[in-house]
Amino acid sequence: MTLTSSATGSAAEITIDNVTGTGASVAGSNLSTLGITDTGGDSTETVNGTSTTTDGDTYETTFEVFDSLGTSSTVTVTWEKTAANSWQMTFGDPVGVNGNVIGTSSTDPVTVTFNSDGTLASTSADPSFSVSGWTTGAADSTIDLGLGTVGNSDGLTQYASDEDDPQIEVKSIIQDGQAYGSLSSVEIGDDGSVTAFFDNGEERVIYKIAVSTFPNSNGLSEKSNGIYARSSSSGNSTLHIAGQGGAGSINGGYLESSTVDTSREFSSMLSAQQAYSASSQIMSTASSMFDKLLEAVR
Repeated sequence: MTLTSSATGSAAEITIDNVTGTGASVAGSNLSTLGITDTGGDSTETVNGTSTTTDGDTYETTFEVFDSLGTSSTVTVTWEKTAANSWQMTFGDPVGVNGNVIGTSSTDPVTVTFNSDGTLASTSADPSFSVSGWTTGAADSTIDLGLGTVGNSDGLTQYASDEDDPQIEVKSIIQDGQAYGSLSSVEIGDDGSVTAFFDNGEERVIYKIAVSTFPNSNGLSEKSNGIYARSSSSGNSTLHIAGQGGAGSINGGYLESSTVDTSREFSSMLSAQQAYSASSQIMSTASSMFDKLLEAVR
């Protein structure tokens, strides 16, 4: 940090401690050369850094939880500073979307400490909190808090924000809970996996289609509509994952094109049309002959 003044004189050195927020004392005589008055009552002046938290300060954050029925609610976490680099987490009761409390949190506070470099130093053993008495009818819940690896910055960290009003900021949460959802679509993969997609973003493999092979595929018994069945000549079937063990692959999401020879079918259509025309002429001629015969009888 550099201090400037219209006063003429030599520069004063000021050191800022970013951890505690308190700077080193500097000589009052040096400050006076910059036009800064020493009001400390002695020969030194203390310079403070950015605002820091003090013991007893509290902050609140929220995160979303889901009960066993998939109902969403919000839990408020109160962070209380208990000592240097030490915090205590307490959890409020879950609140539903309509603003009503829908359960009771019953957990001892979770203690969290940090190293001097901001990484996680320690937490309470198996940090978690429990919720009982869900008004939704769900089973009691125990939610584990994965706060990160001790000594690493892969989870909860403590760093300076360079803000005058420091806050606790939740940048991201990785959770395994989901709201209940409805089936929206189904897809079949090339390996035969049948995947169900839900409108809450969840997807699950609900089945896997197997492919059968036969010792003698030419011995299969032909049925109608392109269907073949096992026979004594083909031997018994063996199930495989698609594309493995000599089995064929599955083209998921493909529409089979027609295998009809259009030129041949067009020729057949013309022949049928000519035959119909000829037959109609024969019928017309025969009708005329009967009319003439009837006239001759009269």
